[in-house]
Amino acid sequence: MTIKQLSLLIAGCLFGNAVISADLNDEFFQQKFAKADYAPAGAQTCSQCHEDAMQGFLSSIHGNKTLEGTPASGIACEACHGPLGMHAEDPQANPMLRLGAMELANASAKLQNQMCLRCHGDQFPLETTPCAACHTGIHTDNAIPDTQKQSLACLECHPQLQKQVRMKFTHGLVDDKGSNIQQGCSSYCHAAHGSKWAPAYQTPALNAPCFECHIDKQGPFKQEHTGFKGNCTKCHDPHGTEDAHLLRPNIEKVCAECHGEQPVLEHASSEQVHGHN
Repeated sequence: MTIKQLSLLIAGCLFGNAVISADLNDEFFQQKFAKADYAPAGAQTCSQCHEDAMQGFLSSIHGNKTLEGTPASGIACEACHGPLGMHAEDPQANPMLRLGAMELANASAKLQNQMCLRCHGDQFPLETTPCAACHTGIHTDNAIPDTQKQSLACLECHPQLQKQVRMKFTHGLVDDKGSNIQQGCSSYCHAAHGSKWAPAYQTPALNAPCFECHIDKQGPFKQEHTGFKGNCTKCHDPHGTEDAHLLRPNIEKVCAECHGEQPVLEHASSEQVHGHN
């Protein structure tokens, strides 16, 4: 396949016959891909000004020429950042596609993600959130190299949890100083790329992530607590609470749904609540 043919294929995958939003510079990049003015020297041209980025790229899976389908096995930098065109002559007037969080990028989240989905089509990113907002190190071996950064990325868009994960009792997301994120939200319970099951659970079995650690609560038991079987998070909040058992602040109201106003929780054992033999 020639570079011209590849460009037309990319343009077709990116834009098709759909009308693309003119947010930021989407229209500019649409025209740029259609023009297909790629650099004859390819990545060698880019490395003259972007040596650091090129070094990271070459050490990453994206930069592995031996793997079929990687950018390096094709047109390298231009596969993600668009045709070079007149960029080398006048970078300001002729920008390349810059991927990242919206405050850093120069194209909409939709257009950015369409670039990623050409190769990662089995993923389901949010329409308003660029892949590169979380996968910040795409020029390295691992875009999110550890679970601390993974969870910090989640908290950037879920500020309502910032305080909660630093409450007196948490689910291991932070250390005893309330600062170091220790576990990855998407690795343990949620699917960062989207899910059929709200709120972005990894599995339709809502309690499955809980039972990976709390196998003694799974049962089946001879004496089942019917209120418990549906969803652990009905009573517990895994993100953190002021209760040592991670009970929700409104737990008495939860119990009252079946037990009325009678105070049952203070007299109940863990076995009675979760089921027992």
